[in-house]
Amino acid sequence: MIEKISVLLLTLLSQSIYSEAKPMSIFTPPGDYSLQSNALDVPIDEISSQETQDLIDQMFEVARGERGETEGRVMVGLAAPQIGCAKRIVLVDVGVASDRKELGELKAFINPEVVWSSENLEEGREGCYSVDSRVVGQVPRPEKIKIRAYDRDGSLIEAEFSGFTARIFQHEIDHLNGIRFPDRVGPEGKLHWVEDDEYSEYKKNQESWSHQCPWSLWLTMKEGKPFTPHTLVEVREKYFIGLELRTDNEKCSVEMPAHKERFFRENILGKIPNKKNGEILALYTDYEGDYSLPYSWILGCEVSSLDEIPEGLVARVIPTSKYALFTTKGSFPDGLIEAWKAVWKSDLTRSYTSDFEVYSSDFDPEHHPEVKVYIAIEE
Repeated sequence: MIEKISVLLLTLLSQSIYSEAKPMSIFTPPGDYSLQSNALDVPIDEISSQETQDLIDQMFEVARGERGETEGRVMVGLAAPQIGCAKRIVLVDVGVASDRKELGELKAFINPEVVWSSENLEEGREGCYSVDSRVVGQVPRPEKIKIRAYDRDGSLIEAEFSGFTARIFQHEIDHLNGIRFPDRVGPEGKLHWVEDDEYSEYKKNQESWSHQCPWSLWLTMKEGKPFTPHTLVEVREKYFIGLELRTDNEKCSVEMPAHKERFFRENILGKIPNKKNGEILALYTDYEGDYSLPYSWILGCEVSSLDEIPEGLVARVIPTSKYALFTTKGSFPDGLIEAWKAVWKSDLTRSYTSDFEVYSSDFDPEHHPEVKVYIAIEE
């Protein structure tokens, strides 16, 4: 396959080793089937039991540990199934401000249920400790609700809530019914992918965020299957100039390495006029069909104009299109290999117009090995 060949070519740049240890979490993993199950009612005469009270105390301890930094992720609610206990108990911050900057009081609610909700729906930002932290959604929910529940002393409560507090209640009660917020967003809704270092920017631009989390990716996470993250983005038209190789799968193993060597030996990048930036693009285009038929592999860069095309080079217009974006993680070329494996295993409907890899101006195989892989998909 042509993708495999391009990965092999890039191994010439470096061979490095990378590993990252992740701390263990008290939270039930997102792929655990228990998160899709209904929790059990707590018998009224067991609310005062030591077992129930200890569970509530444990939930408070967990929640307080996630409420220190209001600029990042802040826990404003917690359901018992999220920490591995299938009981209908939730914590809700009943006084938190909608911007999450001013926290209120966390309270425990046992066997909570929504007994009334308004017809008026509001969209709001939600994330979850039982979903990959990079998945965020704009979730439509009733603006006002009335809930019935018991407090930890066994007293029956009925109360109305609106705005953000109503949203928290609905989010946590959903957990008790095996539902998480992406399920409420649905395949046609606004499910976004936000890296940790993008979160502040996302809060400012959430309505127009361009990195969508594919519905298929959420379903893969939900089933607990291994996944390589990718997002859906729209890329505007690009002008491109580069050194072309027309090849196919039978010849590319010999031709591609020589082509890459020529690109650097002849300083092709330095000969390209009107460069927009210092990025190098490896473009797969002019497919005669799918990957099994002849195609062009062009090494070059994006330009601001096609008015000047140096002799021996070619120009292409990369059309405006929707792309699946895979961003490599870890060492190079291992991360790139894993990204392409994810492409091959995915259920993406590829358009075979223009696929490309982007190597940033500060790309470094050892210290900055990130590569972005764009796969054109059908609308």
